[in-house]
Amino acid sequence: MLWVVVGFALLASAYTPYKLILAHISPIFFVGLRMGLAGLISCSYFLWKRSPNLRPSHLSRDLASIITICFTTTFIPSVLKAFAFKHLISSEAVLIGSLDPFVTAIYAYILFSEAITWRKFFGICLGFVAVTLLVSIRHTAYGDIFDFTKLFSWPVAAAFGSMVIGRYGWIVAQSLLRKERYAPAEINGVTMLGSGVIALIVSGFLGEIAPASTWVNFSIGLPILWTVVVGNLLAYTIYVTSLKRFPVTLVSFLGFTVPVAAHFYGWILLGEPLSWKFFLATAVASAGVVIYSREKIQTQASA
Repeated sequence: MLWVVVGFALLASAYTPYKLILAHISPIFFVGLRMGLAGLISCSYFLWKRSPNLRPSHLSRDLASIITICFTTTFIPSVLKAFAFKHLISSEAVLIGSLDPFVTAIYAYILFSEAITWRKFFGICLGFVAVTLLVSIRHTAYGDIFDFTKLFSWPVAAAFGSMVIGRYGWIVAQSLLRKERYAPAEINGVTMLGSGVIALIVSGFLGEIAPASTWVNFSIGLPILWTVVVGNLLAYTIYVTSLKRFPVTLVSFLGFTVPVAAHFYGWILLGEPLSWKFFLATAVASAGVVIYSREKIQTQASA
């Protein structure tokens, strides 16, 4: 179990360079570089292994689904996340993304009519209240705390939007994976490459492509490479391996070590302030995940 905690801490380190990178290049161009490079590395590996699944004739059968996945798992969520990271404390953006299990539950209720018991509902509410209030209040004047319209800023909304759209994209991806025509890593590589190309095209159209001298250097190039290797390639392996070896409740709970580690990384490397509100929000949200996950497992066991 220790290696999972270490792995998640390493994953958190991939978020800290975002602030450094986004101070020099635009969010869309950063997404193009990051996703394009990660996808190119991944797809090159599978082509070297001569995977028949990446042949154009094979991919064309699922072109509509792949394009949808490109936009909803990587391009739009990554651009929104980059915008959030540019304007928020890095660990707060990570913490908002940790609400993913609750968003998954809501999608399951809407799309698949999966029942939500009162105990599940309590866990979901606990997580959302903890993060939305305690994170948003930090950006709100005291007199506006009870004004709902002023609790949310555009960066906070972008972080939430990234999570919500991204989770829908993964639902589409899961439906494609059930057809068993691709390995999960193959879909991941293809969609990263596709979204990277889309981001670079959009960035070029908007005139946001930074000259090579800006990002091909040690101070910016190394952080970009770190986010690609650790954030894109290693993160996927850690998460999938963890789910295979440990109960989902434990993995969901340990997943909250990512925003905690990111909070310390931001303090040490970026000079971002430590906040007791952040730790309280993380603790309460992780408790909500445990309550929801235990109820879900008990429901499945009795079915």
